[in-house]
Amino acid sequence: MRRFRSAVIVALGLGLGCLAGLAASGIARAAELHSGAPGEVVHAPPGHQPERGSPDAAVTIDLYVAFGHPDSARIAELAAQAMGAGVRELVHLTGDGPPGAERVAEAALEAEAEGRFWPFFDRAVKPPFSAELAALDRMGKDAGLDRARLDEALRLGRHREAIAALGRRMRAGGHFPGELRVNGTRVFSPSRAALAAAIVTARARAQLLTSAGVSPSQIYSRLAPDPDSAPEPELSRLPRRRISESAAATAGVNGAPARGAPLSRVTVVIFSNFACAACAELESDLERVRAAHPGALREVWRQWAPPYGPSSLEGRAAEFAVAAARQGRFWELHDRIAATAGGRVTTLGELDALARSAGLDLGRAARERRLGLSAAVVGRDQRDARRLGLGFSPGVVVDGIPLSAPLRPGLLDALIASELELGALPSLGLTASPAGSSAEADDR
Repeated sequence: MRRFRSAVIVALGLGLGCLAGLAASGIARAAELHSGAPGEVVHAPPGHQPERGSPDAAVTIDLYVAFGHPDSARIAELAAQAMGAGVRELVHLTGDGPPGAERVAEAALEAEAEGRFWPFFDRAVKPPFSAELAALDRMGKDAGLDRARLDEALRLGRHREAIAALGRRMRAGGHFPGELRVNGTRVFSPSRAALAAAIVTARARAQLLTSAGVSPSQIYSRLAPDPDSAPEPELSRLPRRRISESAAATAGVNGAPARGAPLSRVTVVIFSNFACAACAELESDLERVRAAHPGALREVWRQWAPPYGPSSLEGRAAEFAVAAARQGRFWELHDRIAATAGGRVTTLGELDALARSAGLDLGRAARERRLGLSAAVVGRDQRDARRLGLGFSPGVVVDGIPLSAPLRPGLLDALIASELELGALPSLGLTASPAGSSAEADDR
């Protein structure tokens, strides 16, 4: 804390030096600002954002957090060090993190429902990360949660749709886990010194606004960007690092379900799961790309599954996908699930029903599961995802370019369109041999 205060003192010159420039840029144009009159509507941050600190704080720190994400842990630590008089903290949660992040985010919403969000958050956001049920139970106990209620919430998926909605909102706004903003301005490469300087500058801007008659409750709404406005996809900033041929062969391993002509102009390898909210969003993006570029796309499906066991919905969904591929019914099951209202399964009963309607032999699938055959394939896919640096769900590899973070809206479309403009590429070994019967070899 002493170091942080020192950084604030050092940064004071930066903030004071900004005042003249800020005023000249028009921030304090009183004619365009409303005063804090009685009855004025107080700004309430949209969505579902736990907060601590005074709502009248001059400085608001926005944290965009996925549990298990190193940059998210770092910005949470920085914000905790900066908390004090005149500073408020808002947390924007998503489940679009590493495997298991969605489950921990659900537990965090249950903690908030019990009035214990911050004790749980401060514990869960710190490394080491674990989504194991035993670890969540320990964190819930430490945070003072009703452990039976927490277990029930996780088992029933009580907060799953809320977490999915928060993830959609974050992506729609063009935000990423690990992002930190101070009064709406992003702090790049966050550090103690950078955050201290940003806070000083934010206080200077807030002072100009209050001097112009804006009430403290309105400062955040004046300075923060519209949460529903998404920037254009920044394709030029995307690293075009193509993986080596050996890694490409790993990505498109023989036996993975695939559709589209083997010599299609673009190959997309997807590490996904039938019960994952962000995976359902990706499927919507792919559907749009298919419609825009008919016949140009080759899709290869690999399994993504969180680490909390095959008995979970996500673990069972991954094993069903493997079983469907062995029986030559993968794409039938895939398309039936994609056509549901949410684009994913939400219960084991729904998964069973859809698998049966897709023509799966459930008895055979159960036998393969008991023998560990399906789990072996899921484990192989998880190891390959880690080798490729795909830490988020879903993971995507486009013509050998790994995308290891949640995708900005329109980024996949833009990248595929860019790849198509490049014309024929050297073979990267990404095409996969179909699994199971000849039905998997059909180009659909």
